[in-house]
Amino acid sequence: MRSKIILIFLIATFSHHMCNAQLNLLDSCGIDSNPILNQYEITILDSLFFLSYETKKHVKIDSKNGFEFKGKKIAFYSCTKNSNTKGNGVLSKRDFFSLCRPNFKGHAGRGIITFTEIEKIDSKGFDAVIIIDCPYDRIKKRNLIMQLIKVSD
Repeated sequence: MRSKIILIFLIATFSHHMCNAQLNLLDSCGIDSNPILNQYEITILDSLFFLSYETKKHVKIDSKNGFEFKGKKIAFYSCTKNSNTKGNGVLSKRDFFSLCRPNFKGHAGRGIITFTEIEKIDSKGFDAVIIIDCPYDRIKKRNLIMQLIKVSD
């Protein structure tokens, strides 16, 4: 009887640990350099970084302005000059998700800048740039496009 109880306890304990190890979506983010986001990266960005909210006057605010990530080529940018940005502001997808772990808080001036069709062509196919640590009045689309071209060459 005692061995059955121990066996049940061990099975329950190991099952719990195995399930919890696979639940962290962030473990599947920033694992490649593909500028097209995977389903886990999209889920994390939609649910943590660009979470829609409602104001006191019951107005829904969508910080993406209806932009959908699926199938889009996305770049990442930070105004902070450090070893991650190598002085040019452009971040790799891996660096972006590493900087934002564990909860995507603590980054002032975060958002998304979307490109028009002409800007998309000029930027070598990027649909948008996700920015962190940048005051909006300091970001110019033309400068972003020039830096994306420089990094991709």
